[in-house]
Amino acid sequence: MKINVLGHRGASAYAPENTAPAFKLAIELKADGVENDIRMTKDGVYVVSHNSTIQEMSDGEGQVELMTYNELLQFDFGFKAGEKFKGTKILTIDEFLDIVKDMNVINIEMKPLEPCVNRQLAYKCIYESIIAHGCMDRIIVSSFDHVALLELKEAYPMIKTGLLYARSITLQETLDMVETFKADAIHPHHTVLTPEIAAACREKGILMNPWTVDCEPDVLRCKEMGVTGIISNVPDIVLKILKENGAHE
Repeated sequence: MKINVLGHRGASAYAPENTAPAFKLAIELKADGVENDIRMTKDGVYVVSHNSTIQEMSDGEGQVELMTYNELLQFDFGFKAGEKFKGTKILTIDEFLDIVKDMNVINIEMKPLEPCVNRQLAYKCIYESIIAHGCMDRIIVSSFDHVALLELKEAYPMIKTGLLYARSITLQETLDMVETFKADAIHPHHTVLTPEIAAACREKGILMNPWTVDCEPDVLRCKEMGVTGIISNVPDIVLKILKENGAHE
């Protein structure tokens, strides 16, 4: 059984997270896919950013949702990671998909929307970007906002969705959650995925993509549970471990 390996925010252990260099490096390292995070700007452009504020990753200050795309373009999102990344700009969702559209798995994490945002318009933007890049069959949109995922699924049933969560829940709670929100996948933190839950998901065809799996014991534990994919900051290391243990070609 092959387990897909996804670079968490790209190959984020080696390049500034959620940037073109990180995603291109994940491709070079032979990752099967990548995970990213998207937020909507003040003027309705989806950009790739994990944090709501930009000072942690750039030379600017402010909140993504309260800034326009052109304002965000003024800032350097690479210089904190070293001289060779200096000048790196924030990506739009379309620029991201331009880079990764040929990968086997593309996980877009949808961050919470501001109350003033037209939610249906936001979902339409995601759908149209996916369609424009011809990668619907390889996309999973995930979120901690499970209601938003349900709204997205009801508007665009062809988009696969994954429920992000980080707390321990029972098997029944897991199955109820998947049914309630019409999800295709669960995306738990790897520490809260249990063999019992994994076995039930495999039986029911529910995809499992645990995240931030970076060391050998955790990789092997996920392998034994039969997960669909592993999301990691170090996709090259995870690939090596899986290949050595017969879980990747």
